Amino acid sequence: MATFQPGYFINYPLIMNQTTSLYETVYNEGTYDYIFVVNVAPLLPIVTTDISGVGSVSYHSTDLAGLFTNATFIQNSINPENIDINLTMCDSVNFTNWETLFNNKNIVTVLPGLSTNAFGTLMPNINQPFGERLLEVLAYKIFGHGQAQGAIRNDFEFYTHDGELWNNLTTSLKNTDIQCAIFNQYLAKGDYGVGINKDEVNVIYNLDGNNNPQMFYNFNNNHFDFSNYQNFTFPGESFDIPLFVTGHLNTEDGSNSYYANGSTISDKGSVIVNGVYNIPILISFKSIYTAL
Repeated sequence: MATFQPGYFINYPLIMNQTTSLYETVYNEGTYDYIFVVNVAPLLPIVTTDISGVGSVSYHSTDLAGLFTNATFIQNSINPENIDINLTMCDSVNFTNWETLFNNKNIVTVLPGLSTNAFGTLMPNINQPFGERLLEVLAYKIFGHGQAQGAIRNDFEFYTHDGELWNNLTTSLKNTDIQCAIFNQYLAKGDYGVGINKDEVNVIYNLDGNNNPQMFYNFNNNHFDFSNYQNFTFPGESFDIPLFVTGHLNTEDGSNSYYANGSTISDKGSVIVNGVYNIPILISFKSIYTAL
């Protein structure tokens, strides 16, 4: 099983409300925290390269910069101490081929978070829609098995959150603090690719009194010259955002007494308390390399 490699952390949590309604009142609850890997490769350009001994190979780019309509930074024209950051991505409404490339498509695998009990019941390595992954998580937490979904009568509702998921990412990128956090991580990773040795970076940047990111310096306190636009590159990286799935359990007779508290499976992670759940999941947007 693949291990999770953290990418760019975007501290812009999505709180997703999704009630679970059941046909019957059978009690068996498990606990899990998960990592959902959303493969955005189909959204990126196709690259063709020659590999020695193999020949010409085509694949979707693994550089997440291809997701953006604008991913650049430049020194502020008025105050060179400041830097302007552009991270613009289309939301679901303006997303070209939204229905054919992303919405309810088989692009999500899952990795274990805090625990591994019965993890195989989620069929982790099979690409599935985001809604199906949510159903598996709730089925396991309620019944102890990821495929025990037959008693969930509002399963169709779980497939209505793809736009909410994607738009949380695009909205977060408009936030100045998030842009600055990404830029800070960008410099720390040495991904900037503009001929600057990251070991020379002394002060990276912070926010000035007007909430503008300040330009960084080298050890001689000389400015790096970014008077022209520089393109962000995110090769092999991921954008990782917390998701908290919240809701409550409804049974067909209106009672949730069988699901009030606790767990019959010893495991780490969140539990159902008084019929209410709050499941922490890390969403990792990443391009998975696959030869075409």
